[in-house]
Amino acid sequence: MTEPPVLLCAMCDAPGKNVCSICQTIRYCGKICQTDDWNQVHKHVCKALTRDYPISERPSPSHKRAIYFPENHNKPLFTWLGFKKDGKLDEKDLPGDNEGVQDLAVFGKNDLLGRTLERPIFWAGKFKRDEEESEATSFVGASNRSLLVIDEELSIWWKGPFLAYSPTSDLDTSSLRHLVDILRRDFDCQTNDLYKKNTEGYATVTGVRANCIGDVQIVHRDDFESVDVPKEWISEPSAIQTPIMDLIGIPLIVRQVPHALQWKNRHIKPTTTPPTVGVFLGQADEYMPAESNGIIDILASSSITEQGTVIVIRKDGKPVSPAQLEIMESFCKEKAALAMTELWDRITKVDFEEHWKEAMEKNAGDEDFEGVVSPFDVYDRTPCAQSRLTSIDSGVLQIGSVGPV
Repeated sequence: MTEPPVLLCAMCDAPGKNVCSICQTIRYCGKICQTDDWNQVHKHVCKALTRDYPISERPSPSHKRAIYFPENHNKPLFTWLGFKKDGKLDEKDLPGDNEGVQDLAVFGKNDLLGRTLERPIFWAGKFKRDEEESEATSFVGASNRSLLVIDEELSIWWKGPFLAYSPTSDLDTSSLRHLVDILRRDFDCQTNDLYKKNTEGYATVTGVRANCIGDVQIVHRDDFESVDVPKEWISEPSAIQTPIMDLIGIPLIVRQVPHALQWKNRHIKPTTTPPTVGVFLGQADEYMPAESNGIIDILASSSITEQGTVIVIRKDGKPVSPAQLEIMESFCKEKAALAMTELWDRITKVDFEEHWKEAMEKNAGDEDFEGVVSPFDVYDRTPCAQSRLTSIDSGVLQIGSVGPV
């Protein structure tokens, strides 16, 4: 006999043992995930579903419950949509100013959770094609205010009114949760591509992106990644001080990276404890904020755990590699105990060189460390250009009315 499928939490991969007591349409593994979803999304639609759009109030058998995102309302709304025999929308039932609405995409999977949706979600809006660039999509309307209550970034990215629906079944609060995850992931992917495009041909330096637990476990990035960033960053102040590296003569600049929307305000139960989730974060079986990043604690010799992903570069502009940063981290971890003692200022370059030698011997045979030289033996890298790069590292990219296709 086949066992029934395990019903999962709407926020993570754990079994969803608890059902929302009000709407009865979304499940959670426990209080932490339920609170995270309530604060972000669920509170805006939960009571309205049961009060105004119960199944008993369906106008006709051809009507399905959908989610409407008005251009000028303060939150998403449920609505009834009628469908013709061929499965197409009956335009006479469209809410608000939705004449000319067209399907933009059909979502069948929540990639953030790696989960196939029980019902496909059609995403429709009003848009026009740019005559010169037929592949671009220009949305008709202003920033969508009903998305603003969830994310400012989504409100700016998606313009005009939108509809989410399924021709064969009703949408509910769990559908909205999936849709928010999908739209956030799409925003992150497209703005990341835009960032890469805007850095091409400008003067850069090579640094290391040290990813927080959210980027490692949800976005599936490596703990450390080599990145090229604007060279002008070396003349700007560091967001976080790294006193041990200053003492040995390798001053660093740490820049915070805007949080990925995909894990915004989420707590995570780590499957492992990666290097970037270190000394001050407790045990790996405890839930922790997705922006937790232990490398900041270590380099800064403090307890600043929720700084999110950071990019680390050298103040002298010389390149730094992931393997070098990993050894710098282990050196700072080793010396952190001296931070509050009179021996603090006795940490020297010689100490680091000895630590470096031991670390390289320990990692002999690891291809990530093969051919890596000491930070003291790195030469300047010739910049690829001298042009000034405009600021592109803000949390919200202003992109006009152009959105995803």
